[in-house]
Amino acid sequence: MKILVATKQTQGQRKNDFSWTDDGEILCFGFECDHSVDGPCGCRRSLNGLNTRKATTTMMVADLPLTKEALQALIFKSEAQAGWRPTEVDTAKHAEALIDLAESFPVGAVLERRGEVFKRRKA
Repeated sequence: MKILVATKQTQGQRKNDFSWTDDGEILCFGFECDHSVDGPCGCRRSLNGLNTRKATTTMMVADLPLTKEALQALIFKSEAQAGWRPTEVDTAKHAEALIDLAESFPVGAVLERRGEVFKRRKA
């Protein structure tokens, strides 16, 4: 299944790039504030790692031997460990959104996020 993972490839193309995740770590959406895309916190231009719970502005589409149900379980576990109270309904929606997003791009594509828009970065 296609899914987004952390990568440091193309880091530095934007002056406000950052990557505090582990390369290859599965990514998910995090919480967002009201700042602009280029605001100080970076929440509207990044995704969070499921293991580290840290963020990155660069992500890669990978094809992993993972099922939708397994992704849901990973999201649920990550959110619970972070102190949230996830529900199966919410994690199912979250997983579906991540899968739909990854399906929009070819495996190996490096992406950036600009609010609600994800686009390929040039190598």
